[in-house]
Amino acid sequence: MRSNLFRVGTFAVIYIFLLNVLPTFGQADNKDRANIADKYKWNLQDIYPSLDEWQKDKEGLKERFNKVGEFKGQLGISGSKLKEALETLYKIRKEFYKAYVYVSMLSDQDTRESDPQGMKQEMQQLGTEFSKLSAYFDPEILNIPQEKMDAFFLYTNIIQ
Repeated sequence: MRSNLFRVGTFAVIYIFLLNVLPTFGQADNKDRANIADKYKWNLQDIYPSLDEWQKDKEGLKERFNKVGEFKGQLGISGSKLKEALETLYKIRKEFYKAYVYVSMLSDQDTRESDPQGMKQEMQQLGTEFSKLSAYFDPEILNIPQEKMDAFFLYTNIIQ
């Protein structure tokens, strides 16, 4: 019984210690972003010069997403159609990633600010929408017979 009491007492001491020490752990290293030298910060203006430019691109993305849907059911028609569809898909995906990375980095600068967090969530929802609209690509490409795909590569300059 005495050893059990010792264990409980030891556990209680460790628990109280952890409750008092852990919350202050690392606080000496906390630095306000304003106190950090610029050379250690990323420059979001390298991606977008302003929030307005980001907003404009984001709104344009919504419109361009519809272009991806225009190729549904057509990927196996010809090599040139497949190439056009893939170029469109990757161009829009690249634009989306640019906008997403910008807002993600913006939200990481100060996670206490709610506006950038909301913008990041909005981009995540756009990403989900884009994934839905482009979900047909893989199955459609995989359904193109190998001989037809070989002909696409032979007669179309699909890879450069």
